[in-house]
Amino acid sequence: MEKMNTTAYEKALTTNDLRRIFGVSAMTILSWRRQKKLPTIVIKGDRRNTIRFRPDEIQQWAEENGKKIVVPIKEAINLRSAK
Repeated sequence: MEKMNTTAYEKALTTNDLRRIFGVSAMTILSWRRQKKLPTIVIKGDRRNTIRFRPDEIQQWAEENGKKIVVPIKEAINLRSAK
């Protein structure tokens, strides 16, 4: 597994970001992950792992799998930053 630099980590998408982007529930995101359908980054932690998603991989995945993007990826990142 490759390491992410700080900038890449800040731009990496969260599950909540994906919920906004695709307009689906957290359970749908979890289901896609469990089915190995979603490109995922797992960051190992002491107590639990952190799950993130690379924006470029999610964009490509959406296009290849016919998933409609409801909120543009950059906008989802900006919404998170505005909080």
